[in-house]
Amino acid sequence: MASAGVSTAFMPGTGIWTLGASIAQTLFDGGKLEHTKLAAVAAYDKAAAQYRSTVLLAFQDVANALRALQADASALLGAEDPLRLALDMSCAKNGTEWSERM
Repeated sequence: MASAGVSTAFMPGTGIWTLGASIAQTLFDGGKLEHTKLAAVAAYDKAAAQYRSTVLLAFQDVANALRALQADASALLGAEDPLRLALDMSCAKNGTEWSERM
């Protein structure tokens, strides 16, 4: 009986031939899996570099916006004294106080 099991194991339709072909295909794939892995690693590295570049550009844009706000604030503070002087002169000319106009 045991010999019948072994002799029928290699018959067509038992799956042993499919298993053997599958193993052989994996062994002799010509390095396709390795090259696929290397391509995936390269794609990941490229995506990571693009992400870093995008983040750095975003930080640079925020820094530029903050510098522009600071420059605008400095300009407004510098322009406050002449405006106040002109308002005081206008009020004095009309005979009113600056606080009354607010």
